[in-house]
Amino acid sequence: MGLFKKLHEMDVNSSRHIKYESKRAEIKGKVEERKAQVAEDLSAKDTVQAARGRELGHISVEYKGGYDDQKRGRAKLYFYEQQIVYGFNGKPAKGLIMQASDVTSLEVTGQQQYAGSTNVSLWQSSLVTVGLKNGRIVSFKASNTPPGRVSDKLANAISYYHSLQAQAPSTDNAQEIMKYATLYKKGAITAEEYQAKKRQLLGL
Repeated sequence: MGLFKKLHEMDVNSSRHIKYESKRAEIKGKVEERKAQVAEDLSAKDTVQAARGRELGHISVEYKGGYDDQKRGRAKLYFYEQQIVYGFNGKPAKGLIMQASDVTSLEVTGQQQYAGSTNVSLWQSSLVTVGLKNGRIVSFKASNTPPGRVSDKLANAISYYHSLQAQAPSTDNAQEIMKYATLYKKGAITAEEYQAKKRQLLGL
């Protein structure tokens, strides 16, 4: 009986050990999965950050239209060096992302709000408009916030985007540069001639 008891105890201990090792392997697997997920999330975040560049400012607004026909609730308008994003915590609301290279204008104007049929102004709101190369004017309303305050909040973004617009070549110059680029690719002009003409058209 003593031998059978010892064998039984060995089986029990062996079973416990197998269960322990199985549980340990399961926990280790979950830890590794979590590490991989965190690494993936960080990589995706870095990719998004690289695509957007540094944040220049943001403000709470209401989408009024111009980008597309979709309805969107109140959110924040984030200005980055490479993109303008409308959404929450930097995540776009229904894909509303505007590339900095497509922006042709950025303006802040005021809107007087009146009480019913009276001419007494109760408060002032602001309208933030973003002009795009495709001709669309995308507008956002900052309720109960005067334009001066909006301009102060977005001072860095406004200054940056205005500088981009000042640096952008005119449509005629851009077409000229494309024309000379085509000539260079065809071998009609040298690289030095193309670069010289490009610098001339860009005013460098």
